[in-house]
Amino acid sequence: MIKAKLAKSHMEHEEGMNHLWIQMNCLNAQVITDVRVTIILPRGIQRSENLTGYAEETSGAILIGDLLEEQELFIEIYTKDPVPCGREDVVIELFCKGAKRFEYVLPLLLVTEEEMEDLVIDEEVIARLKEMKTPPERELKNSDSLFVVMRPPMHVISKEISDLEKKYRIDYTLS
Repeated sequence: MIKAKLAKSHMEHEEGMNHLWIQMNCLNAQVITDVRVTIILPRGIQRSENLTGYAEETSGAILIGDLLEEQELFIEIYTKDPVPCGREDVVIELFCKGAKRFEYVLPLLLVTEEEMEDLVIDEEVIARLKEMKTPPERELKNSDSLFVVMRPPMHVISKEISDLEKKYRIDYTLS
């Protein structure tokens, strides 16, 4: 029902960043309706709005709607202030009509800057993240809104990459 992966094997405990890829699919090819996803992060870990363009409630629940086929979510998670190092759990809950609840627990390893040297990057997550340029068009149910959200184009200003940026960029390969 739910699978999830992180782009990086571990994340720096202070000013660290990672991407979470959540895949959801139907069981036995049946349609699941009114799907909502809630992500429970460890204390001190924050997240941006989902990068896949789904609507979000003020409570943070992501509204998927009907799950007809495999759907996916991308979430950027990060730390601003230092958090304790160690293993923490990211809990992903999927709620659907009929009070059904599915849960997936994903371990997250928080480390110091010095321990970031043995970082392992999940190339499948990175490739999928790079493919996703703009959020797919979604039907707005019960809405008269005609607004379309478009991301501005990204421009590279300098081709030189600092040592610190090399550490944190997901699209930089170590030589």
